Amino acid sequence: MGGQGTTAARCETWAQDSQAVAALAYQVRLHSDSVDEICARLVAVAGIDWESPAGRNFRSYLGERRRSMAEVAGLLRLAAVQLDAHSAALYQAEAAAQVGQ
Repeated sequence: MGGQGTTAARCETWAQDSQAVAALAYQVRLHSDSVDEICARLVAVAGIDWESPAGRNFRSYLGERRRSMAEVAGLLRLAAVQLDAHSAALYQAEAAAQVGQ
């Protein structure tokens, strides 16, 4: 997996919401990694020397798709970072609530 979250795995039974959000961040990172793999394959295919006008158009199309997919991967990574921050905030709230009981 390319990206690692900053939220450590937690075993506290009272921290269920933050654990669920951390798990979601992990899944989003997995999807981001999958999109990155697709981008790498698009780069490889676009690198083939296409000799026909249709082939050159296809190569251009693949370049556009790769740029779009790279943007999606970046947005997924950003979402995972934001989910990590939300998980950390939830964990703090859950910990405060646990201490208050």
